[in-house]
Amino acid sequence: GRRQRPESRWHWKHWDFAASLKILQLLAKRYRDRSCVTGIAVCNEPCGVIPGNTLMSYYSKAVDTIRKAGMPESRVAVVLPIFQRPEGEEAFIAKWSKMTQGRHRNVCFDVHCYHCFENQFHGKTFAEQLRAVEENSAMFERYPMVAGEWALCLGRATWCTCGNMDEEAVISVFGAQQMEAFRNASHGSFFWNWKEDPEDKEWNYQVAQEMGLLKRSALVLPNWDHTGEDPLEEVLHPSPEDAVVYYG
Repeated sequence: GRRQRPESRWHWKHWDFAASLKILQLLAKRYRDRSCVTGIAVCNEPCGVIPGNTLMSYYSKAVDTIRKAGMPESRVAVVLPIFQRPEGEEAFIAKWSKMTQGRHRNVCFDVHCYHCFENQFHGKTFAEQLRAVEENSAMFERYPMVAGEWALCLGRATWCTCGNMDEEAVISVFGAQQMEAFRNASHGSFFWNWKEDPEDKEWNYQVAQEMGLLKRSALVLPNWDHTGEDPLEEVLHPSPEDAVVYYG
C-alpha cells in the first residue's frame, strides 16, 4: 500500500530482492506449462524512492529468472511496473533501454491510469483530464505497455468544469476516451475492480457496464498546439451567455 507505514519506519533497502527473485522462480516453475498464463509481473507499484538503477537491476534479474525457470519469451510477457516513477514513465523506459540494450524480449511496462489521486489530478479540469488520456494514448503507441489498473474516478476540479453534463455523462465520456486510448496498449488493459461496493460505480466494472458507462463512443477532441486556452475547455464547459461581472 502507498501509505501503510510512516516514512520513518520503512526504507527501500528493506526490500529483500533476493527473496522476491526466489518467489518469481517458484511461480514461473509452477505455472510454466499453463497455456492460460501469458504474463507475469515482477512486483506491484514499487515505491518511487527506490533508485532507478537499483529497480532496473532487479527487473533485469527478474526477467532472467523467469526465463530460466521455463517461461519463454515466445509465450509469456514479463510485466515491469513503472507507476509512480519520479523521473516519469518515458525517462525510465529510455534508461532501461540504454541499460539492457534490447537483451530482454517480450517485456512490457505497467502503468496504472488513475485520475483521482494527488494534487495533480484533483486540480485538473475535465478538459485537462481528457488531454491527459490523450497523452497516455500517444505513450501507448510508442512503447510495449499494459494499463494494469484503471478506473472511472475523477479528481475534484473536474466536477465544476464540465458544464451542464450530469455525473453519468461525465463518467461515460471519460470512460470512452480511456478505452479508446487503451486500444494502443500492446498488452491490453485491466479495469480495477471487477466487483466493489455497488455504490462505487467508478470502481465496479459490473455496475459500470450495467449502467452503460462503458458503452459511449469516444469524442474527437479538437486540435490544440498548447498555445492559449485549450478549445476543449469551451466545448466541455461553455462560457455563460451573460458575460457581465456582478459585484456585491
